Amino acid sequence: SGDMFVVDYANEKLRAKFGIIKGMGDKTIEPVVAGRPYTDIQDFVNKGVAGDSLSHKLIHVGVLDSLFPPKMNLIEKLKMYQDSVQKKAYQEKLEKAKLEGKKVRALAPKQSKIPEEYVDLHKRPLKEAAMKKAVLPTMPINLHDLGSRFSEIVDRSTSVPYAINPRNKRSILVGGDQLERLDKMSGEGLDKDIYIASTVYILSTSEFAFSKNTKRALKMSVDADGYISEKVLWPEYETGVLNYPPELKKGAIATLFLRKKMGKKDACSVMSIHIES
Repeated sequence: SGDMFVVDYANEKLRAKFGIIKGMGDKTIEPVVAGRPYTDIQDFVNKGVAGDSLSHKLIHVGVLDSLFPPKMNLIEKLKMYQDSVQKKAYQEKLEKAKLEGKKVRALAPKQSKIPEEYVDLHKRPLKEAAMKKAVLPTMPINLHDLGSRFSEIVDRSTSVPYAINPRNKRSILVGGDQLERLDKMSGEGLDKDIYIASTVYILSTSEFAFSKNTKRALKMSVDADGYISEKVLWPEYETGVLNYPPELKKGAIATLFLRKKMGKKDACSVMSIHIES
């Protein structure tokens, strides 16, 4: 990839530009592109084209996969990267000592450490998904599958996953395709309200006032397996109070409990929210 979208005819792919990765602007893209080609991850490190933080992110979302042996998992890749960093530092130390006519006490590079935020990350798939989406928002991730398998509020005792809300009510967990169909379906033909749940990635949130500025509601832009939509959480009918988790913010993964209202053409509205990561 470079600083613009290109068609890779040889591999029949559209190459996205580096700029879609969070944290990559012109100043960070230029050295990475200029340093190509790279023979392996050690060569990438030796050329000093990216700092540790950016390199970790690029490794995590798979941008540097071709620089590692095949079938390596994330932890193995990060360990190999950190080993390469230590090897480079040790080699530079040897060269500096040689120029200055000094001896180096260390006989080998320092032991490398994997960044703390990645340790045991494989045990928290929803957290890992949130981290990937934060780096590469367009990255396709099957949140419905992750929610079905790993959410703490999902009942997996039946063939169909059900999410259980704070009031102990069960709602079938649906994916982006099903949510899109329900949003676009007219509720005028329904004989009762439909209640569902969906695990989504939060793209943005903002409160807004209504009813002559006497009440507030929350508007959210969410990504449900590639289906991007706007959802609204209204204040509680009895109290008029707007309640939602303080952890709800851009970059979070949440399971939304939604209602498709009978007799209405509106999209599904949010009833309650459970933060997954």
